[in-house]
Amino acid sequence: WQHVIEFKDGAESYTSAAATSPDGKLIAVCALVDSINWIYLFNSSAGQVVAQLPNHTWKPAGVVFSADGEMLYSAGGDGAIRRWDMNTMNQLPAPMGRHGSAVIAATPLGQLVAYADDLGAVRIVNSRTGETLRQIPSSAVRYSELTFSADKNQLAGGGVKEDQVCVVVWDCSNGNELHRWELPKGEVSLANVDSLAFSADSKRLAAAVFWHDKAYLWDLSDGKQVAELQHPQIKGLSISVDSEQLATVGWDAKIRFWDARSGRPQQELDLATLNDGKDLRMSGICFSPRSDSLATTHRDGAVRIWNRADMSLRNRLAVRGVFDDIACAFSPDGAWLATGVSSGEVTIWDPRTGNQMWDFGQHQQRVVKVGFADEGRSLVSGGEDGVSYLWNLMPDISSVELEFPQLWLALGSSTQRDAYRAMWQLSQSGEPAVPYIESKLTALRTVIDLEAMVRGLDAGEAERRQRLMRQLVSKDARIELEIRVRRAVSLLGSLSTPSARRLLEQLADSHPLEKLRNAATDELRSLASPSTP
Repeated sequence: WQHVIEFKDGAESYTSAAATSPDGKLIAVCALVDSINWIYLFNSSAGQVVAQLPNHTWKPAGVVFSADGEMLYSAGGDGAIRRWDMNTMNQLPAPMGRHGSAVIAATPLGQLVAYADDLGAVRIVNSRTGETLRQIPSSAVRYSELTFSADKNQLAGGGVKEDQVCVVVWDCSNGNELHRWELPKGEVSLANVDSLAFSADSKRLAAAVFWHDKAYLWDLSDGKQVAELQHPQIKGLSISVDSEQLATVGWDAKIRFWDARSGRPQQELDLATLNDGKDLRMSGICFSPRSDSLATTHRDGAVRIWNRADMSLRNRLAVRGVFDDIACAFSPDGAWLATGVSSGEVTIWDPRTGNQMWDFGQHQQRVVKVGFADEGRSLVSGGEDGVSYLWNLMPDISSVELEFPQLWLALGSSTQRDAYRAMWQLSQSGEPAVPYIESKLTALRTVIDLEAMVRGLDAGEAERRQRLMRQLVSKDARIELEIRVRRAVSLLGSLSTPSARRLLEQLADSHPLEKLRNAATDELRSLASPSTP
């Protein structure tokens, strides 16, 4: 007998391995057909298909039966060894427990983390205890993206199911499915969900599909599609914190802005006009929670920070991710930017200065997802090594005991790790830190943007001017560095105490410096977004 498996589009399709059960009754065959990576089980006498084993996510390449024929083992390009019960034809759990994946999401202002496990189930866990709060059973959908709504009530997943691109929304409280959209893959079997984003008010959901050259926008009140946004080679999207604007980017090196309510086009920025000789194709974009900037990730191995008001280039972070997608995310207060790159490194940056604040560790392969969790205390990352990590972002400050004046100076230190430690130590000080910060900020009459002041100067002149400005600041309590002021305002927001909020309101309402009023206003606006449960 023979069995022919038809394929549709001529994508990489072949059989790669075969094994016969000890009693000769079953034949297992690894078959890669289009984008489906199944193991087929045949009745050896007649060639009938007994079962199709679907859980390998990439190129099953080896199969072997146990000596008693009760179990089948398989391995493949996804780096997993799987075992199957030949009585039920179901996959058995890994002996050491369940495995994770690169697909992970977190609530920046809450304690929820969601990840797709190795068996296709989606699990929602408490980021502090690791306790599984909810399990969404395994389905035929292989998820590539997960994201939480800002109010933490909904979780969305995007992926593929045979010849369909799927987006699903669940209720986090009970795991029930609220919405499901299925879109034909079309002519390309590799079509998948490349980016997924809720609006901050949880009224809209957007998904980008590279092989469709478009983004989809849905209304979450009734599940109806609002618009299809045409963007050739789209890779990433993000919705502003005010839920008013949707931005899309792609390998066409263009940033497109849309009305997040209606999907109507608003503005287009072609980065090819920069003519800087770099590969400016983009894989991702994210709005800052402060609404003043946004970040784009590029194929030249850089993250670019843009001024949202006029889309002028504010900064360029040279990360090690040449010709690979770069994962990035802002912290809830917008003070930090996390990146994950092709080398596997996970890094925290100051997006305003472009300085690296901390390097926490790395995956064994390319990082595909990063996100802040638990009010910025933690970071999640997912890598192509099939592992998701939850990182504790707090540096070791147990051996560093500094008084408030020393910590204040460290906030504006040119040594970035000192500034990062100072932020954390002041945040751990809690309420007692507020009066000292108030004494510093209320006395200010001039703020110096040190980075802007030396931009375009040669290294020697820039160093000389920075030294002079720092000396001036140290001698006059009415003058301060803008970066130190920004970090202090961000710190007031993260403290979340009544006195810290009152000080922010006072600064926003009546401080004579416009920059300080604006910074406090932005911080209060971010605090008004959905809070931690």
